[in-house]
Amino acid sequence: MVERFIEQFPAIQAASMNARLKNSFERDRLERMSDEDFKKAEDFVKVMKILYTSTICVSSERSPTIGQILPILKN
Repeated sequence: MVERFIEQFPAIQAASMNARLKNSFERDRLERMSDEDFKKAEDFVKVMKILYTSTICVSSERSPTIGQILPILKN
């Protein structure tokens, strides 16, 4: 979900500038999102992708070993 938010953030910002947007609270929250917040979200997605990949690899095996996970974590 965070990955999709990052991907769609420019479109979300553009849509939030629409005068017909009734909920100004949401618009204000988007305007307060700093570049640092956006960078943290991008870093979070990078870390979670590593964990997701290792989880998928391990769950596809009947007898997973640490030898399957370590190469993924080193990348």
